[in-house]
Amino acid sequence: VCAVSCIAKARPLVKDAILQLYHPDDLSPWADAPLVQTVRQAALQSHDVQQNFAEQAGMIYLLNSHAFPNNASAFFALCSKINHDCEGNSRFTVGADGLGRVVACRQIAAGEEITQNYIGDLVIGSSLFRQSVLQESKLFQCKCIRCRSPDFARRVPCPVCHPRTEDNTIDADVGLEIEEVAYMTFHPEPQGQWFCDTCEKWLSTADVEPALVMMQAFESILPQKYQHCIKNGVLLGQSISE
Repeated sequence: VCAVSCIAKARPLVKDAILQLYHPDDLSPWADAPLVQTVRQAALQSHDVQQNFAEQAGMIYLLNSHAFPNNASAFFALCSKINHDCEGNSRFTVGADGLGRVVACRQIAAGEEITQNYIGDLVIGSSLFRQSVLQESKLFQCKCIRCRSPDFARRVPCPVCHPRTEDNTIDADVGLEIEEVAYMTFHPEPQGQWFCDTCEKWLSTADVEPALVMMQAFESILPQKYQHCIKNGVLLGQSISE
């Protein structure tokens, strides 16, 4: 509510620049996203501005502003327009002097686009998980190279090389990797299938569904952190440890 009021009272040139920052014109695809619901609830409490403006400004604030100590936030003419990449080559940081900086995470070639990872430590998850987080917290579908490449964070023991029993268990030596395990890796393109380097078979997600149970159980723990961040207005670009 405070951020919306500050945007409404900003000088016309500043306000216009802020309102041009990324925000979906049509929120219907994300109507159930916690971030959208949070913004709409806050807009109802903004009595000094119109509700439509409050929703637009609140959305822009959560999607584009950068967090500073003492619950402060700021927009930047260029930094707030840096695109996301799950292998971002830079990160935003606040120094001891209180100034925000974009710091390179690796060598950046001349002409290469500067990108950032918007979801902090949650980027360790699989492509499916990362895209779920980004769609709920940033309202877009990531199509970076990592999201379109074989997903090595989502490997499962090949059900052809390691058949499962009727109660969906595998041999203990396989589960503990005491013996060599043949893994299937998810390939998003061209048709979203799983491939095993050992038996060289392609399978659909339905074919490997039993093997996904443990992975889904693990990833179900991670959203508890980002749901808490969204509800409390914390930007997901920060470290998960914060």
